[in-house]
This record gives sequence, C-alpha cells and structure tokens, in this order.
Amino acid sequence: MDKGQRSSYLSSNVKKLICFQPDGFPQKGCYGDLFFKDGLLNWNAVEEICNLDQCFSQDGVSDYIMAISHLYPVSYQVHASICQLTTEEFELKYENLLTWTTKSKHLLRCFNLLKSPQSQTGCLVTSLLLLTSTLERLLGDIFLTCSDETVTCPSLLKDLLKMQELRSVLGESFMNCLEVFIGSPCGLNLRNLAWHGFLSDGELPAHYVSFLLMLTISLAETAKAHNEQTHFEKLSERQLIKYSESTIIKDVFQNIELTQTDNSMSKLFSRSHFVTTSMLSLWYLASDFFQQERYEYAVMILLPQLEHSLRRLYASVNEMPGRVQTAESAEFYTTFNEILSPELANGTPNLLLQFLEPCYIELLLDILVHPEGSRLRDHLSHGEVDILHFPKYLANHVLCIAITFCLRFCPDDTSGIDCFSGRDCFSELDGHFGQLDNFSEISITVQDYRSIFHPFSCFRRELSTLICSLLEWKNLAQPNEDEFQENCSEDLYDKTAWERIINTILQQTSFAKSSAEMADRYTSQEERSVCDEEVLKIMLSLLDDCELHTLFRPRYELEVILVLRQVAGHCLQTSHQIQQISQTRYSEWEQKTLRSRQRNNYKRFWFHLPSVAQTLCLLTVVIGSEFNNINKMTGAQVKKNKFLKKCLQCSENLASLSSSSRNKWLECNEVCKTWLDQVSVYYDQHIVWKHVSTAIDYAVYWCGVGV
Repeated sequence: MDKGQRSSYLSSNVKKLICFQPDGFPQKGCYGDLFFKDGLLNWNAVEEICNLDQCFSQDGVSDYIMAISHLYPVSYQVHASICQLTTEEFELKYENLLTWTTKSKHLLRCFNLLKSPQSQTGCLVTSLLLLTSTLERLLGDIFLTCSDETVTCPSLLKDLLKMQELRSVLGESFMNCLEVFIGSPCGLNLRNLAWHGFLSDGELPAHYVSFLLMLTISLAETAKAHNEQTHFEKLSERQLIKYSESTIIKDVFQNIELTQTDNSMSKLFSRSHFVTTSMLSLWYLASDFFQQERYEYAVMILLPQLEHSLRRLYASVNEMPGRVQTAESAEFYTTFNEILSPELANGTPNLLLQFLEPCYIELLLDILVHPEGSRLRDHLSHGEVDILHFPKYLANHVLCIAITFCLRFCPDDTSGIDCFSGRDCFSELDGHFGQLDNFSEISITVQDYRSIFHPFSCFRRELSTLICSLLEWKNLAQPNEDEFQENCSEDLYDKTAWERIINTILQQTSFAKSSAEMADRYTSQEERSVCDEEVLKIMLSLLDDCELHTLFRPRYELEVILVLRQVAGHCLQTSHQIQQISQTRYSEWEQKTLRSRQRNNYKRFWFHLPSVAQTLCLLTVVIGSEFNNINKMTGAQVKKNKFLKKCLQCSENLASLSSSSRNKWLECNEVCKTWLDQVSVYYDQHIVWKHVSTAIDYAVYWCGVGV
C-alpha cells in the first residue's frame, strides 16, 4: 500500500451525480419566490419548480438524475440566500424553528461550519457529518411523536425514510427530497458518503449542505402544514448517550497535549502511507479541532478516515479489485463490518487479520463493535450521542488509535521500505517526531493492549468485583455472640444433612497428599470468617493467571460466557443486599428498635448466612473454573449449559430471596441445599476431578468444608 495517489474514491457514476450541473445553469431571476418574507421555504414554489412527482413513479422506478437536475437550482439559490446571513441574523431569523427542533445548538454549529473560511479543507464535510446525524435523530423523534407508544423507531436511516408515518406528517415532496439527498444509494447518498469516509477534499458541493440545513430547519413548519394535531407543538425527545468520565478506557493512553507550534502530528500524517494524499487536509483539520478542544468534531472526522484507510489496506492485503475502495451506487459499500470480519464474503479468511497484530484489531473492536464498549461510530452517526458534552478522553483515545496506525505505516527513510511490509518501525520514528513525547508511550501501550470490552474481559472484571465484595463480608457487623445465641431458635439448620451433601462431592475428588494436609490444617482452625478468604484469594490469583485470547471466539463460547456473567451479576447483587441488610439490622438491633418478627428474622439471617456464604463461594469457584476451561469445551456444550443454567437459577433465587423486601433466609438455605445436590450430581457424572487444576481443587474443597 503506497501513499495513495487517487484524487477520488467515488465511482464514476457516483461522482457524476455529486458533481452534476444541469445545462444552461445558472438562470438568473427565475427563483425569487422560493422564500417567504420570513425566510421560510415556499414549498409550493419548490414543488412547482422541482416537480419531483415525475421522478418518483408509483411503480417504484425512480429517475435520480432528473430529480437532482430539478433540485440543483433550488439548492443553489438556497445556499446563496442563507450564506448572506451572519450567525446572529441566522439565529434570529429562524429562532422559533430552531427551538422546535430541540437541536438549535447543533444546527447553529452546522451553519458556522458551512460558512467557515476553511470550508474547502474539511469544515464543509464536518458540517455534513453533524447535520446528517442531527437530521436522522430529528426524523426519529418526529416518527415517535406521531406513532403509537408501542412502536419502536427504526435503527437505520434507510428504514426510517420508508415509514409511512413520516410521509403522512411531512408530505411526499419533502420525503422525496430527503430520499434524493440522504436516502437511496442511487441518489446523492450524502450521509453515507461522509460517514464512511469516501469524500475527498473539494468533492462536496456546499449548496447541497445548505439545502439539507434548510430542510432540517423547515421540519416544524412542514409538519404543522400537513397536520393540525397539537402534539406537533413539542417533539418526543429520546435520551442521549452521555459517555461516563469514570470508565476503564479513560486510562489506556496518556493525554495528548497539542500546541499551535507543534507540527509533529501534521508531520506524521503527511509521512504515513496510512493517510491518503487526497484526504490529508481532513486529518490536519481533525488535529486542529482536537487542539481547539472541539473533541466531537475531531472524532467525527477521524472515524470515517480510519475506515477509509483500513478499507484501502483491506483491499490491498486481500488482493481485491479497486472498486472495493470506492463508493458504488449499485453495490454495498465496504465498511468496518466487512473489514473486521474474520472471513471474506466468499468464505476465505480475511488476510488483514493475519497481517495486523491482534492488538490493532482489539483496539478497533473495543470502540466500534463490542456491545459493552462505546460503539462510537454507530452512536455518533445516528445522532444518539450528547456531543455538547463530548469527553476529551474519548477523543484522545480515538486520536491515539489513528496515530497508532499512522506509525504502523510510516516509511523507513534509510531503506525505502514502509511498514506495510510487516516491519515494526516504532523505534525508528522517535527521532523524526521527537517534539511529541506521547508517540513512544502510545507505541508501547498498543503493543501491550488487551481487549477491555470483549465479553471475556467483562466477565473477568465482574468476577473480580464479586470476589472483592465477598471478601468484605469479614467486616459484617454481628451482635454480641452470647446475647445473640441466647435468643436464637433451635433446629433452623440441619448441619448434618448439609455436611452429607458436601461429602458427596468431596468423596469423588482425588487430592494430592499435600493438598489434603493443607486442607486439614485449614479446617482445624477454630476461627473462620463468614466467607472463606483463602478460597476467594486463590480465585483472584487464577483470574490473573488465566490467559485467553479474545479475537473471534466461537458462538457457543459466547453463549456460555453470557450465562457466567449473569450468575456473577446475581451473586454480586446478593452480596450487596446482604451487606446492606447486615448494616441496617445491626444498627436497629443495637438501638433495640426491631419488632419481634424482625428480631426473629434477623436471627435466621445470621443462622443461615454461613450456608449462603458457602454457596456464593462455591458458585464463584464453579463459574471461575468454567471460564478457565472454556477453550477446552467440545460438543458436550448442551449438557454443560444445563448445569450452568441450574447455577443461574440458584443465583437468581438467592438474589430474589435475599432482597430487603423479602428476607427469606430459610428459603435461601433450601435453595443452597438443592443446588449443592445438583453440583454433587454434575461433578460425579461429568468431571474427572484429577484433571482440574490443584488450585481449583483447594478452592472447591475448602469452600465445601468451611462454614
């Protein structure tokens, strides 16, 4: 892959549509009645001039060339009109309409970007990116406002534009305009061209962005003109995504601090073969936006550019035809979904995943794909993110990923061989980019990167959180033992039966002599904490030592990990509930404010707490062991899942019965007994204990005998 000398990544048909200009244009003085005196579009005049009904026949055949030729002079006139306004005049003129959309700040930003003197070097594309995401969100809000409460808004713009509810509200002409501009791939398809990184510098006509902006502003009047219902006075707004400041991804990379005198970033972009020459100005602009603390703009530009450059790399490595790199009107675009897929459409392996080290793929999957991650491109492009409060750390993270790939494909001045050949040139770049100290740290961080949001990684954190919560049980406040035992009822707990169930499990276990001796010494201790600390600490150690690759695991493994995560979640809920109940009831006990029934329930709580603790410890050991051995699973998954579902049922019941509204401790004890019986049967029939790791043996043994 070289630097890339193509000036355009639009196919000839798409470029023809984008750059189309009708013969004999411009015709002066023909479109003076497009606006009312208040600045609103005169839709009667627009419909008369454009006559889009001719272009969209009822049989489904559409003539987009004709539609664009009709809309071109109108959009040109709209652009000339609104560009004469200052920001203050624009805001004052359309104040009521902007307020109705609830997105006035977004639309004012679009206007300012549109009028920016830098519009030919990327601000125009940024305006389109922001405008299309805002417009899609508004259309969804309008759809939900006019629909039944049980209706769900389509997640894709192409599906949303097909909704009859929108056509009824906004009218056929308005919806046909949207179809031409941002709907069909046979039309201008501006939204997808921008968000998938196909538009090079200078390829986007400004008048199309202006017309889209005017369409968006006109939504209020258009809706009211076609409908007399009062519910269009206010839209049904959906809650936006606000990315938390307290997230593990915040600390992955060090903060990048850019200054106006520091040209290291620009130097890197210009040298790297990862950046296409025709897109270079957009990369520069992203860096400028980051330096200006306009973090949302920086990310809006970088994500499409990452996709564009990775698409080139994907096509090159897999020896695909040039059309894969371009936007076609008759074929699906090559997007992140295909680029990061383990296989090509024909079933052969995707060589890009073999070419790039796993850490690069993990970085991309964490921010783009994994449900627990930010899924940044999807949420941003669909207008679901609160961009007015976009966090710096997320922009910093995306910029570091972009830097990572640029470093990966920088040429070696001495040899003339670039990093596309597979050589690691991080160490060679320090001298070239010494002004920006972060480059070296970024390189080191990437090489050590492991997935944060893969289900495996999430489970490890959740299990660790559960173990830490159980370790806190040693601090549970307990009443004076003599006083407490004096008032306890008898025969609430059949210890003999409990030990018999545990022994059923342990009799099938083969321990080494040293293991048995260690366990004997442990069980001979007179004082035991409610939760077995040693067992839990062993599980923490096992989690730290467990090395499992996360790239493209089999589906059945992900199904298993889903159950394990649910079990861990319910166990954590139970642990938190018990800690809360212990604290509250102890305070009430000491103050002697408990009623008779509450006192008896509190006694049962402490009487049966050891069995609950034992069960939670053993559940922790079981799901930890299953996770540790997940890559050894075979076709016996159906049976194993039946057992895991019994674990899930046990954890669900404990979480429900231990809630503050129920406090069913005798029932909790019965749940524990039933589950331990199931554990005994399972391990008796399906597990050869000598093949389980010694540490797991210790944990299961100690958890079984220690109450």
